[in-house]
Amino acid sequence: MLRNLLGVMMKTSTFWEEHQTDLSSVEYQLAFQKETSRIQAVNRIVTQLSEALELAGLKKSRIARSAGQAESAVRRLFSNTNEANPTLGTIESLANQLGLRVTLEEIPVSESSDPQIANGLMSQGVRR
Repeated sequence: MLRNLLGVMMKTSTFWEEHQTDLSSVEYQLAFQKETSRIQAVNRIVTQLSEALELAGLKKSRIARSAGQAESAVRRLFSNTNEANPTLGTIESLANQLGLRVTLEEIPVSESSDPQIANGLMSQGVRR
């Protein structure tokens, strides 16, 4: 068991060392920033759904059935493993059953994953 733990720790250490090296690449930095942003957005949505589920006092199995989703998929979504990657359809159907609506909100250009595109849209009067 100790050998396995040490192996995991060494792999983790190697990952972070390589990650630090990779961060010297602008391309890697942009890809990392985009993926981090995506993960944070999904986590925010799943957290809001989880809080709404708890406030409603509903069980995951019930919301899954009423939303037409597989119970196992809903359990995985709310399992807090940070591996959730639900489809927009899944998010919408669960939100709808909890009396919520999925919407988009404008983000400041400074937080955009591609400020050049965001600036271009804003200068043309296009709402993002």
